[in-house]
Amino acid sequence: MTPARRSPGSVPVQVYLAGEDLRRLEQLADGLGLSKAEVVRRGLRALEAQVRRPGEHPLAWLAGIGRDRGTDPGDPAVEHDRVLGEGAWKSS
Repeated sequence: MTPARRSPGSVPVQVYLAGEDLRRLEQLADGLGLSKAEVVRRGLRALEAQVRRPGEHPLAWLAGIGRDRGTDPGDPAVEHDRVLGEGAWKSS
C-alpha cells in the first residue's frame, strides 16, 4: 500500500460504508496497491467523468450519446458486427 500523501488544501472526509462496500474498497486497495483514500478519489473522478462527460466513452455512440468521431456507424443496433469489425468505435 502506498503511503498517505496529503496535498495542500486537502480536507479529511468521513464516510460510512456497509460491510460489502467496505470489503470492495479493501479488495480494490489491496489489489491495486493503493490506499483506500486513493481508491475513493479515483472512483469519484471516474464517476464524475461518466456522469458529466458520457460522450467521451469510446462506445458511447452506440447509445447515441457519443460525440461525432468523423465516422458514420450507420444504425449500430442493426449493423453492430460491421461497425465494430471496421473499428469505427476506436477513439480518434
